[in-house]
Amino acid sequence: FVLASEVVEVSASIGISITTDLINTHETLLTSADTALFHAKRHGKNCYQFYDMELAVESSERLKIERNMKGAFNNQEICVEFQPLINIATNKIYGAEALCRWYSHDMGVIPPDRFIPIAEKSDMILMIGERVLEESCKALNDWAELGLHNVVISVNVSARQLSDKCFPDIVKRTLKKHKISPELIELEITETAIQNNKHAKEQLDILREFGVRFAIDDFGTGHSSLAYLKMLPVNEVKIDRSFIKDMLTNTHDAMIVETSICLLYTSPS
Repeated sequence: FVLASEVVEVSASIGISITTDLINTHETLLTSADTALFHAKRHGKNCYQFYDMELAVESSERLKIERNMKGAFNNQEICVEFQPLINIATNKIYGAEALCRWYSHDMGVIPPDRFIPIAEKSDMILMIGERVLEESCKALNDWAELGLHNVVISVNVSARQLSDKCFPDIVKRTLKKHKISPELIELEITETAIQNNKHAKEQLDILREFGVRFAIDDFGTGHSSLAYLKMLPVNEVKIDRSFIKDMLTNTHDAMIVETSICLLYTSPS
Protein backbone atom coordinates (compact mmCIF):
# COMPACT_ATOMS: atom_id res chain seq x y z
CA PHE A 1 0.00 0.00 0.00
CA VAL A 2 1.00 3.66 -0.36
CA LEU A 3 1.96 5.98 2.50
CA ALA A 4 2.84 9.59 1.65
CA SER A 5 3.64 8.59 -1.93
CA GLU A 6 5.92 5.77 -0.72
CA VAL A 7 5.08 2.17 -1.58
CA VAL A 8 5.21 0.08 1.60
CA GLU A 9 5.26 -3.72 1.64
CA VAL A 10 4.13 -5.56 4.76
CA SER A 11 5.09 -9.14 5.61
CA ALA A 12 4.00 -11.37 8.48
CA SER A 13 5.80 -13.74 10.82
CA ILE A 14 3.58 -16.33 12.49
CA GLY A 15 4.12 -18.55 15.52
CA ILE A 16 1.78 -21.55 15.82
CA SER A 17 1.10 -23.64 18.91
CA ILE A 18 -1.30 -26.60 19.23
CA THR A 19 -2.77 -27.80 22.51
CA THR A 20 -1.28 -30.99 23.98
CA ASP A 21 -1.20 -32.69 27.37
CA LEU A 22 1.53 -30.25 28.42
CA ILE A 23 0.19 -27.20 26.58
CA ASN A 24 -3.30 -27.12 28.01
CA THR A 25 -3.91 -23.59 29.33
CA HIS A 26 -4.23 -20.31 27.52
CA GLU A 27 -1.04 -19.06 29.23
CA THR A 28 1.11 -21.99 28.02
CA LEU A 29 -0.52 -21.85 24.58
CA LEU A 30 0.33 -18.17 24.14
CA THR A 31 3.83 -18.63 25.54
CA SER A 32 4.50 -21.51 23.15
CA ALA A 33 3.14 -19.53 20.19
CA ASP A 34 5.33 -16.57 21.18
CA THR A 35 8.39 -18.84 21.28
CA ALA A 36 7.51 -20.16 17.82
CA LEU A 37 7.07 -16.57 16.60
CA PHE A 38 10.56 -15.67 17.86
CA HIS A 39 12.04 -18.52 15.82
CA ALA A 40 10.03 -17.53 12.74
CA LYS A 41 11.55 -14.05 12.94
CA ARG A 42 15.01 -15.46 13.54
CA HIS A 43 14.74 -17.57 10.38
CA GLY A 44 14.40 -14.54 8.14
CA LYS A 45 10.88 -13.32 8.95
CA ASN A 46 7.89 -13.52 6.57
CA CYS A 47 7.40 -17.20 7.44
CA TYR A 48 5.71 -19.43 10.02
CA GLN A 49 7.00 -21.79 12.67
CA PHE A 50 5.26 -24.50 14.68
CA TYR A 51 6.07 -25.01 18.35
CA ASP A 52 7.48 -28.52 18.83
CA MET A 53 9.72 -30.45 21.22
CA GLU A 54 12.87 -29.16 19.55
CA LEU A 55 11.75 -25.60 20.17
CA ALA A 56 10.72 -26.54 23.71
CA VAL A 57 14.25 -27.78 24.48
CA GLU A 58 15.82 -24.72 22.85
CA SER A 59 13.43 -22.41 24.70
CA SER A 60 14.33 -24.07 28.01
CA GLU A 61 18.02 -23.63 27.25
CA ARG A 62 17.42 -20.01 26.28
CA LEU A 63 15.70 -19.31 29.61
CA LYS A 64 18.57 -20.97 31.47
CA ILE A 65 21.12 -18.82 29.64
CA GLU A 66 19.06 -15.70 30.32
CA ARG A 67 18.81 -16.47 34.05
CA ASN A 68 22.51 -17.26 34.45
CA MET A 69 24.04 -14.57 32.27
CA LYS A 70 24.31 -11.77 34.84
CA GLY A 71 25.88 -14.08 37.44
CA ALA A 72 28.29 -15.37 34.82
CA PHE A 73 29.24 -11.81 33.92
CA ASN A 74 29.90 -10.90 37.55
CA ASN A 75 31.91 -14.12 38.10
CA GLN A 76 34.14 -13.41 35.07
CA GLU A 77 32.84 -16.48 33.21
CA ILE A 78 32.16 -14.18 30.26
CA CYS A 79 35.60 -13.12 29.06
CA VAL A 80 37.45 -11.66 26.07
CA GLU A 81 39.86 -13.51 23.80
CA PHE A 82 41.85 -12.16 20.86
CA GLN A 83 42.17 -13.62 17.38
CA PRO A 84 45.22 -12.33 15.47
CA LEU A 85 44.78 -10.60 12.13
CA ILE A 86 47.61 -11.33 9.70
CA ASN A 87 48.70 -9.43 6.60
CA ILE A 88 49.10 -12.22 4.03
CA ALA A 89 51.48 -10.07 1.96
CA THR A 90 54.00 -9.63 4.81
CA ASN A 91 52.95 -12.60 6.99
CA LYS A 92 52.99 -10.27 10.01
CA ILE A 93 50.35 -9.61 12.65
CA TYR A 94 48.87 -6.16 12.19
CA GLY A 95 45.92 -6.41 14.53
CA ALA A 96 43.52 -8.59 16.49
CA GLU A 97 39.79 -9.11 16.80
CA ALA A 98 38.27 -9.07 20.27
CA LEU A 99 35.95 -12.05 20.74
CA CYS A 100 33.53 -12.57 23.62
CA ARG A 101 33.42 -16.06 25.15
CA TRP A 102 31.38 -17.66 27.93
CA TYR A 103 32.94 -20.55 29.87
CA SER A 104 30.10 -21.62 32.15
CA HIS A 105 30.82 -23.69 35.26
CA ASP A 106 27.43 -25.39 34.87
CA MET A 107 26.74 -25.47 31.12
CA GLY A 108 30.22 -25.72 29.64
CA VAL A 109 31.32 -23.55 26.71
CA ILE A 110 28.44 -21.44 25.39
CA PRO A 111 29.07 -20.08 21.86
CA PRO A 112 28.49 -16.35 21.30
CA ASP A 113 25.77 -17.03 18.72
CA ARG A 114 23.73 -18.56 21.57
CA PHE A 115 24.15 -15.92 24.28
CA ILE A 116 24.83 -12.66 22.43
CA PRO A 117 21.34 -12.47 20.79
CA ILE A 118 19.81 -12.99 24.26
CA ALA A 119 22.08 -10.31 25.75
CA GLU A 120 21.02 -7.90 23.00
CA LYS A 121 17.45 -8.01 24.27
CA SER A 122 18.50 -6.55 27.63
CA ASP A 123 21.02 -4.13 29.11
CA MET A 124 23.47 -7.02 29.43
CA ILE A 125 24.80 -6.29 25.94
CA LEU A 126 25.80 -2.80 27.09
CA MET A 127 27.71 -4.24 30.05
CA ILE A 128 29.34 -6.91 27.89
CA GLY A 129 30.24 -4.39 25.19
CA GLU A 130 31.87 -2.08 27.73
CA ARG A 131 33.90 -4.98 29.17
CA VAL A 132 35.12 -6.01 25.71
CA LEU A 133 36.31 -2.46 25.04
CA GLU A 134 37.94 -2.24 28.48
CA GLU A 135 39.79 -5.54 28.04
CA SER A 136 40.88 -4.53 24.54
CA CYS A 137 42.49 -1.36 25.88
CA LYS A 138 44.26 -3.33 28.62
CA ALA A 139 45.55 -5.80 26.04
CA LEU A 140 46.96 -3.00 23.87
CA ASN A 141 48.91 -1.65 26.84
CA ASP A 142 50.16 -5.13 27.77
CA TRP A 143 51.32 -5.79 24.21
CA ALA A 144 53.04 -2.40 24.03
CA GLU A 145 55.07 -3.32 27.13
CA LEU A 146 56.15 -6.49 25.31
CA GLY A 147 57.29 -4.43 22.32
CA LEU A 148 54.26 -5.00 20.10
CA HIS A 149 53.22 -1.50 19.06
CA ASN A 150 50.63 -0.03 16.66
CA VAL A 151 48.42 -3.10 16.77
CA VAL A 152 44.78 -2.37 15.89
CA ILE A 153 42.05 -4.18 17.82
CA SER A 154 38.69 -4.73 16.16
CA VAL A 155 35.73 -4.61 18.58
CA ASN A 156 32.20 -5.68 17.63
CA VAL A 157 29.42 -3.16 18.35
CA SER A 158 25.80 -4.28 18.68
CA ALA A 159 22.75 -2.42 17.42
CA ARG A 160 21.76 -1.81 21.06
CA GLN A 161 25.08 -0.11 21.82
CA LEU A 162 24.79 2.01 18.71
CA SER A 163 21.34 3.15 19.88
CA ASP A 164 22.68 4.20 23.27
CA LYS A 165 23.27 7.97 23.29
CA CYS A 166 26.00 7.47 25.89
CA PHE A 167 27.98 5.14 23.62
CA PRO A 168 30.37 7.76 22.12
CA ASP A 169 31.17 9.09 25.62
CA ILE A 170 31.79 5.54 26.92
CA VAL A 171 34.26 4.88 24.11
CA LYS A 172 36.06 8.20 24.64
CA ARG A 173 36.21 7.76 28.41
CA THR A 174 37.58 4.22 28.20
CA LEU A 175 40.29 5.11 25.68
CA LYS A 176 41.38 8.14 27.69
CA LYS A 177 41.42 6.11 30.91
CA HIS A 178 43.90 3.61 29.41
CA LYS A 179 45.73 6.25 27.33
CA ILE A 180 44.98 4.44 24.08
CA SER A 181 45.26 6.27 20.75
CA PRO A 182 41.81 6.24 19.07
CA GLU A 183 43.22 4.99 15.77
CA LEU A 184 44.19 1.71 17.47
CA ILE A 185 40.54 0.82 18.03
CA GLU A 186 38.35 -0.26 15.12
CA LEU A 187 34.64 -0.55 15.88
CA GLU A 188 33.00 -3.28 13.83
CA ILE A 189 29.32 -2.82 12.99
CA THR A 190 26.84 -4.70 10.84
CA GLU A 191 24.69 -3.26 8.08
CA THR A 192 21.57 -4.27 9.99
CA ALA A 193 22.67 -2.28 13.05
CA ILE A 194 23.12 0.79 10.86
CA GLN A 195 19.91 0.44 8.90
CA ASN A 196 17.74 0.03 11.99
CA ASN A 197 19.15 3.09 13.73
CA LYS A 198 18.36 6.57 12.45
CA HIS A 199 21.00 8.05 14.79
CA ALA A 200 23.78 5.71 13.62
CA LYS A 201 25.55 8.17 11.34
CA GLU A 202 25.49 10.88 14.00
CA GLN A 203 26.99 8.47 16.56
CA LEU A 204 29.66 7.29 14.14
CA ASP A 205 30.54 10.84 13.06
CA ILE A 206 31.21 11.82 16.68
CA LEU A 207 33.57 8.90 17.16
CA ARG A 208 35.19 9.30 13.75
CA GLU A 209 36.02 12.92 14.64
CA PHE A 210 37.59 11.58 17.84
CA GLY A 211 39.81 9.37 15.68
CA VAL A 212 38.25 5.91 16.00
CA ARG A 213 38.27 3.62 12.96
CA PHE A 214 35.21 1.76 11.60
CA ALA A 215 34.57 -1.46 9.74
CA ILE A 216 31.35 -2.93 8.35
CA ASP A 217 30.94 -6.64 9.03
CA ASP A 218 29.08 -9.14 6.79
CA PHE A 219 28.92 -6.52 4.06
CA GLY A 220 26.49 -7.33 1.25
CA THR A 221 23.87 -9.16 3.33
CA GLY A 222 21.65 -6.14 4.01
CA HIS A 223 19.61 -3.75 1.87
CA SER A 224 21.02 -0.64 0.13
CA SER A 225 24.53 -1.86 0.94
CA LEU A 226 26.40 0.31 -1.56
CA ALA A 227 24.44 3.41 -0.59
CA TYR A 228 25.37 2.94 3.07
CA LEU A 229 29.01 2.34 2.19
CA LYS A 230 29.17 5.64 0.33
CA MET A 231 27.40 7.55 3.11
CA LEU A 232 29.06 6.23 6.26
CA PRO A 233 32.58 7.00 7.53
CA VAL A 234 34.05 3.48 7.22
CA ASN A 235 37.71 2.52 6.92
CA GLU A 236 37.22 -1.15 6.14
CA VAL A 237 34.58 -3.55 4.84
CA LYS A 238 34.46 -7.26 5.62
CA ILE A 239 32.64 -8.50 2.55
CA ASP A 240 30.36 -11.41 3.35
CA ARG A 241 31.84 -14.84 2.72
CA SER A 242 28.96 -15.72 0.37
CA PHE A 243 30.52 -13.33 -2.20
CA ILE A 244 34.18 -13.99 -1.46
CA LYS A 245 34.22 -17.80 -1.70
CA ASP A 246 33.12 -17.89 -5.37
CA MET A 247 34.50 -14.58 -6.67
CA LEU A 248 37.23 -16.29 -8.72
CA THR A 249 34.71 -18.42 -10.61
CA ASN A 250 31.53 -16.31 -10.47
CA THR A 251 31.66 -13.06 -12.47
CA HIS A 252 28.69 -11.57 -10.62
CA ASP A 253 30.36 -12.09 -7.24
CA ALA A 254 33.62 -10.69 -8.61
CA MET A 255 31.82 -7.53 -9.82
CA ILE A 256 30.15 -7.03 -6.43
CA VAL A 257 33.49 -7.34 -4.61
CA GLU A 258 35.25 -5.02 -7.05
CA THR A 259 32.48 -2.39 -6.87
CA SER A 260 32.49 -2.49 -3.06
CA ILE A 261 36.25 -1.91 -2.96
CA CYS A 262 36.02 0.95 -5.46
CA LEU A 263 33.28 2.65 -3.45
CA LEU A 264 35.33 2.36 -0.27
CA TYR A 265 38.32 4.06 -1.85
CA THR A 266 36.23 6.82 -3.46
CA SER A 267 33.91 7.53 -0.49
CA PRO A 268 34.17 10.91 1.32
CA SER A 269 35.62 9.19 4.42
